[in-house]
Amino acid sequence: MNKILEKVKIIYNKYRWIVSSVIFVGLFLLLAIYMKGKGETFSLLMKLSVWDVLLLAAVSLLFKFMLGLNFRVLISFFNIKLLFKQWFGLTCVAAMANYVLPAKAGVAAQAVYLKRTYSFKFTSFVSSMAGFYAVTFLVNSLSGMVMSGYIFMKGQAAGFEILIFFCLTALVTALLLVMVYYFPKLSTRFKIIQSFLDGLRNFHNKPKLAFFLVLSQVGVILAIGLRLLVAFNVIGIEIDLISCMIIALITSFSIFISITPGNLGIKEAFITFSSNILGISPDQALMVAMIDRAVDVVISLITGYGFSYILAIKKGDEQLSLVAKEI
Repeated sequence: MNKILEKVKIIYNKYRWIVSSVIFVGLFLLLAIYMKGKGETFSLLMKLSVWDVLLLAAVSLLFKFMLGLNFRVLISFFNIKLLFKQWFGLTCVAAMANYVLPAKAGVAAQAVYLKRTYSFKFTSFVSSMAGFYAVTFLVNSLSGMVMSGYIFMKGQAAGFEILIFFCLTALVTALLLVMVYYFPKLSTRFKIIQSFLDGLRNFHNKPKLAFFLVLSQVGVILAIGLRLLVAFNVIGIEIDLISCMIIALITSFSIFISITPGNLGIKEAFITFSSNILGISPDQALMVAMIDRAVDVVISLITGYGFSYILAIKKGDEQLSLVAKEI
């Protein structure tokens, strides 16, 4: 079975860029066709004030700061204490790399830097990331359950549908964690399960750090919710922070369909869909998604290239692509 999976992985990595390019171009053409008759609506994007842009940039940096704290706590499980320029810088470099380099280059850049600076094994990094994603999705699902339950109790009918969705994702994630943790024999047949298991053991052995990791993830949820709240407000759409965090939590599952650079197009579709469930029109939601994306790209490129110079991470490093294929 492992040999078959390895062959599938090799074929997938070989032709992924072609698939990604086709999908990206297709999504771009669909967007162009959609916007053709919506010129008046999307003209609002050109009327943003300087203060609006600065505020959007500030909340985007806040989001990256919280992601960086999250990353710092994760690496501290291995008794590595990162400096500010490292945990914040590597977060910015990862965001930039996801836009301009092949798939998974962001995570690969972090792995290569930690290997060179702290002799941190790639296998340890992969297992920690696998366990981290499992915990993250569980925290996101549980947070979504609480928030959607709250808006449902406040009389918003859509809250029930969203609550069911998060209950299902929480159940699936919890079952996966239980299965991986209590049936370790599965890990001998599937490498990814072994990675999950190794990562979860790290968290289980250091419960205090695991608690701080959960807290930092809650901070990430608040930050991305605030980022969307500002994006909605600058174009005059009234929405509360809870609804923005629900949209962000639903959108977080778009990582499972990460087939374009920076998840371009996929993330916007998730934002539009989840916003529509909460009663926001597709036009308005798409505008918000485009604003959020534009600011994120600019901030990611500026901070990413800056910190890649500071941390001496080279774009043409062959090891990046090699590690990306393994992660």
